[in-house]
Amino acid sequence: MPDASRTEHPLELGAQLRGGGDAELPGIENHFATAAEQMEEHRLLPLPAPEQLLQPVQAIFAQIDGMKRLMVGLLYGAGLRLTECVSLRVKDIDLTYGQIIVRDGKGQRDRATILPAALLPEFQAHLARVKILHDREVALGYGFAPLPFALARKYPAADREWAWQFVFPASRRCIDPRTRKTVRFHIAESTLQRTVKAAVRRIAVSSDRVSSIRMNSFSG
Repeated sequence: MPDASRTEHPLELGAQLRGGGDAELPGIENHFATAAEQMEEHRLLPLPAPEQLLQPVQAIFAQIDGMKRLMVGLLYGAGLRLTECVSLRVKDIDLTYGQIIVRDGKGQRDRATILPAALLPEFQAHLARVKILHDREVALGYGFAPLPFALARKYPAADREWAWQFVFPASRRCIDPRTRKTVRFHIAESTLQRTVKAAVRRIAVSSDRVSSIRMNSFSG
């Protein structure tokens, strides 16, 4: 008579049932053995070391310089999408707290993200150059940036303020079709996409490694 106060291991219970003759669990050992073999066969492969995961990205960075290198750094370091990156304005950058405010992001919501500390010196130098460009434009009678339509009506003079200028301005001025003003838009998304693709071709990254660095950022 089994001791009711003792809790048997499931395998012990199986042996007792088989020994009783009336209630058999045929092949239970085989079942566990098969399950163990399947678990052994499907073990997870070791994950690559972090430096191995970063190698393709670092190789691409080495092929890009200037403003575009900084933009790629934000895509990976701050988790920005391509559209979010190119449309950043000066007022969205907080160098003191190392923070970026993304306007009208996914779901049409604003969100805060980090400005990687490693990019901070380069970012400060970049903004200084953009400020010189803007001051020169203003002196020539330009210096306008296109604004959201409702904001442009409420603050008609804001389009010339430094805070509303694009962080990554286009290389040329153009005519804003809404206001007919000569403005400087942000750099085109396709420009950065072409730069990254050219870098990938130069370092001949294999297709499986390229897929790990395309990310959703470049989909806009």
